[in-house]
Amino acid sequence: LDILKKYQVKATFFLLGARVQALPDMTRRIANEGHVIGNHTFWHPKLYAGSVENMEWEITETNRVIEEVTGERPRLFRAPYGGLNEELMKALQKWHYGVIGWSVDSEDWRGLDAAKVKENVLSQLHPGAIILMHSGGHWTQDLSGMVEALDELIPILQSKGYELVTVPELIGL
Repeated sequence: LDILKKYQVKATFFLLGARVQALPDMTRRIANEGHVIGNHTFWHPKLYAGSVENMEWEITETNRVIEEVTGERPRLFRAPYGGLNEELMKALQKWHYGVIGWSVDSEDWRGLDAAKVKENVLSQLHPGAIILMHSGGHWTQDLSGMVEALDELIPILQSKGYELVTVPELIGL
Protein backbone atom coordinates (compact mmCIF):
# COMPACT_ATOMS: atom_id res chain seq x y z
CA LEU A 1 0.00 0.00 0.00
CA ASP A 2 2.86 2.37 0.75
CA ILE A 3 4.35 1.78 -2.70
CA LEU A 4 1.02 2.26 -4.46
CA LYS A 5 0.55 5.49 -2.50
CA LYS A 6 4.08 6.64 -3.38
CA TYR A 7 3.23 6.45 -7.10
CA GLN A 8 -0.43 7.48 -6.71
CA VAL A 9 -1.61 4.19 -8.23
CA LYS A 10 -4.91 2.52 -7.40
CA ALA A 11 -5.19 -1.27 -7.56
CA THR A 12 -7.79 -3.98 -7.20
CA PHE A 13 -7.41 -6.27 -4.20
CA PHE A 14 -9.24 -9.60 -4.20
CA LEU A 15 -9.48 -10.38 -0.50
CA LEU A 16 -10.06 -13.53 1.50
CA GLY A 17 -12.83 -13.25 4.05
CA ALA A 18 -10.67 -14.86 6.74
CA ARG A 19 -7.98 -12.20 6.20
CA VAL A 20 -10.54 -9.37 6.24
CA GLN A 21 -11.83 -10.72 9.54
CA ALA A 22 -8.30 -10.99 10.97
CA LEU A 23 -7.04 -7.67 9.56
CA PRO A 24 -9.97 -5.21 9.52
CA ASP A 25 -7.72 -2.14 9.84
CA MET A 26 -5.72 -3.19 6.77
CA THR A 27 -8.95 -3.79 4.86
CA ARG A 28 -10.24 -0.34 5.85
CA ARG A 29 -6.95 1.19 4.73
CA ILE A 30 -7.25 -0.49 1.32
CA ALA A 31 -10.75 0.92 0.90
CA ASN A 32 -9.99 4.34 2.38
CA GLU A 33 -7.03 4.82 0.04
CA GLY A 34 -9.31 4.38 -2.97
CA HIS A 35 -8.45 0.85 -4.03
CA VAL A 36 -11.12 -1.54 -5.27
CA ILE A 37 -11.94 -4.61 -3.21
CA GLY A 38 -13.16 -7.83 -4.78
CA ASN A 39 -14.14 -11.20 -3.31
CA HIS A 40 -11.61 -14.06 -3.34
CA THR A 41 -13.60 -16.51 -1.13
CA PHE A 42 -13.30 -16.98 2.62
CA TRP A 43 -10.79 -19.85 2.87
CA HIS A 44 -9.23 -20.08 -0.67
CA PRO A 45 -10.62 -23.54 -1.58
CA LYS A 46 -10.40 -25.30 -4.91
CA LEU A 47 -13.96 -24.36 -5.86
CA TYR A 48 -14.04 -26.67 -8.88
CA ALA A 49 -13.71 -29.62 -6.49
CA GLY A 50 -16.78 -28.57 -4.49
CA SER A 51 -20.40 -27.64 -4.95
CA VAL A 52 -22.25 -24.49 -5.95
CA GLU A 53 -23.55 -24.38 -2.36
CA ASN A 54 -20.01 -24.36 -1.00
CA MET A 55 -19.02 -21.55 -3.36
CA GLU A 56 -22.13 -19.62 -2.39
CA TRP A 57 -21.16 -19.85 1.30
CA GLU A 58 -17.56 -18.78 0.53
CA ILE A 59 -18.76 -15.74 -1.40
CA THR A 60 -21.60 -14.77 0.91
CA GLU A 61 -19.50 -15.00 4.06
CA THR A 62 -16.67 -13.01 2.46
CA ASN A 63 -19.09 -10.34 1.25
CA ARG A 64 -20.54 -10.14 4.76
CA VAL A 65 -17.19 -9.43 6.43
CA ILE A 66 -16.03 -7.03 3.69
CA GLU A 67 -19.27 -5.07 3.92
CA GLU A 68 -19.09 -5.09 7.72
CA VAL A 69 -15.59 -3.57 7.61
CA THR A 70 -15.86 -1.22 4.61
CA GLY A 71 -19.58 -0.58 4.13
CA GLU A 72 -19.28 -1.77 0.53
CA ARG A 73 -20.36 -5.07 -1.03
CA PRO A 74 -17.98 -6.45 -3.68
CA ARG A 75 -19.33 -7.11 -7.17
CA LEU A 76 -16.10 -8.59 -8.54
CA PHE A 77 -14.97 -12.14 -7.89
CA ARG A 78 -11.74 -13.99 -8.57
CA ALA A 79 -11.66 -17.71 -8.00
CA PRO A 80 -8.72 -19.19 -6.12
CA TYR A 81 -6.28 -20.70 -8.65
CA GLY A 82 -8.56 -19.26 -11.36
CA GLY A 83 -10.35 -22.60 -11.05
CA LEU A 84 -14.01 -22.71 -12.04
CA ASN A 85 -16.19 -25.07 -14.02
CA GLU A 86 -19.28 -24.45 -16.14
CA GLU A 87 -21.72 -25.09 -13.28
CA LEU A 88 -19.94 -22.59 -11.04
CA MET A 89 -19.71 -20.01 -13.84
CA LYS A 90 -23.46 -20.27 -14.45
CA ALA A 91 -24.12 -19.65 -10.75
CA LEU A 92 -21.81 -16.63 -10.72
CA GLN A 93 -23.54 -15.26 -13.80
CA LYS A 94 -26.95 -15.76 -12.17
CA TRP A 95 -25.70 -13.88 -9.09
CA HIS A 96 -24.42 -11.04 -11.35
CA TYR A 97 -20.75 -11.19 -10.40
CA GLY A 98 -18.00 -9.85 -12.58
CA VAL A 99 -15.65 -12.84 -12.74
CA ILE A 100 -12.08 -11.64 -13.14
CA GLY A 101 -8.99 -13.60 -14.14
CA TRP A 102 -5.56 -12.38 -15.16
CA SER A 103 -3.38 -12.34 -18.24
CA VAL A 104 0.03 -11.80 -16.62
CA ASP A 105 1.14 -14.03 -13.74
CA SER A 106 4.03 -12.55 -11.78
CA GLU A 107 4.42 -15.92 -10.05
CA ASP A 108 5.25 -13.99 -6.89
CA TRP A 109 3.35 -16.65 -4.94
CA ARG A 110 6.37 -18.91 -5.53
CA GLY A 111 8.44 -16.65 -3.27
CA LEU A 112 10.57 -15.40 -6.16
CA ASP A 113 13.07 -12.58 -5.81
CA ALA A 114 12.31 -9.12 -7.18
CA ALA A 115 14.33 -9.60 -10.38
CA LYS A 116 12.39 -12.74 -11.35
CA VAL A 117 8.99 -11.20 -10.48
CA LYS A 118 9.89 -8.16 -12.60
CA GLU A 119 11.08 -10.38 -15.47
CA ASN A 120 7.86 -12.41 -15.36
CA VAL A 121 5.70 -9.31 -15.55
CA LEU A 122 7.69 -7.52 -18.26
CA SER A 123 8.00 -10.62 -20.46
CA GLN A 124 4.21 -11.14 -20.55
CA LEU A 125 3.09 -7.51 -20.53
CA HIS A 126 0.58 -6.28 -23.11
CA PRO A 127 -1.97 -3.46 -23.37
CA GLY A 128 -5.04 -4.27 -21.28
CA ALA A 129 -3.16 -6.75 -19.11
CA ILE A 130 -4.41 -7.76 -15.70
CA ILE A 131 -1.32 -8.49 -13.62
CA LEU A 132 -1.66 -11.08 -10.86
CA MET A 133 0.30 -10.21 -7.73
CA HIS A 134 -0.21 -11.27 -4.13
CA SER A 135 -0.13 -9.10 -1.04
CA GLY A 136 -0.54 -12.11 1.24
CA GLY A 137 -0.11 -15.84 1.16
CA HIS A 138 0.48 -18.75 3.47
CA TRP A 139 2.30 -17.68 6.65
CA THR A 140 5.41 -19.54 5.45
CA GLN A 141 5.61 -17.59 2.19
CA ASP A 142 8.07 -14.76 1.65
CA LEU A 143 6.49 -12.26 -0.75
CA SER A 144 9.11 -9.55 -0.25
CA GLY A 145 10.23 -10.10 -3.86
CA MET A 146 6.84 -8.85 -5.03
CA VAL A 147 7.08 -5.74 -2.87
CA GLU A 148 10.56 -4.89 -4.15
CA ALA A 149 9.55 -5.63 -7.74
CA LEU A 150 6.44 -3.44 -7.49
CA ASP A 151 8.55 -0.45 -6.45
CA GLU A 152 10.64 -0.94 -9.60
CA LEU A 153 7.84 -1.99 -11.96
CA ILE A 154 5.51 0.96 -11.50
CA PRO A 155 7.96 3.59 -12.80
CA ILE A 156 9.08 1.27 -15.62
CA LEU A 157 5.50 0.68 -16.75
CA GLN A 158 4.65 4.37 -16.50
CA SER A 159 7.75 5.31 -18.53
CA LYS A 160 6.58 2.89 -21.24
CA GLY A 161 3.25 4.73 -21.38
CA TYR A 162 1.15 2.25 -19.44
CA GLU A 163 -1.61 3.70 -17.30
CA LEU A 164 -2.15 1.62 -14.17
CA VAL A 165 -5.85 1.40 -13.35
CA THR A 166 -8.26 -0.68 -11.30
CA VAL A 167 -10.09 -3.61 -12.86
CA PRO A 168 -13.42 -1.69 -12.98
CA GLU A 169 -11.68 1.16 -14.82
CA LEU A 170 -10.06 -1.29 -17.23
CA ILE A 171 -13.28 -3.09 -18.14
CA GLY A 172 -15.51 -0.02 -18.00
CA LEU A 173 -17.60 -0.73 -14.91
